[in-house]
Amino acid sequence: MIVFGGIFLGPFDISDSHSRTGVVIAVVCAVLIIFFLKDPFQGIIQSQIMLSVQLLLTIFSLIYLTSSSGVMGKFKNSQRDKILLWGIAALVSFFNVILLAQAF
Repeated sequence: MIVFGGIFLGPFDISDSHSRTGVVIAVVCAVLIIFFLKDPFQGIIQSQIMLSVQLLLTIFSLIYLTSSSGVMGKFKNSQRDKILLWGIAALVSFFNVILLAQAF
């Protein structure tokens, strides 16, 4: 919900209409997913697979942002750190591709 409030450049405040909209959307989606699940265990597995896909977007975005001097200034990643981080990101990506291949 904090992210939804952040999209509209405002803090999370339940009295704010954007925050309430975000909460309602999340609850309605969760309830619909729960009603359409046949096997809760498979639902957990599928949710973890979706989170692993989202993890890739997060990892690459964070490496890009923390390596940017425009964002981090003098605290940006060193060349050695960037090589290490991109290597770890590649390894995580490789394992996620294997996970996706096994799931389908």
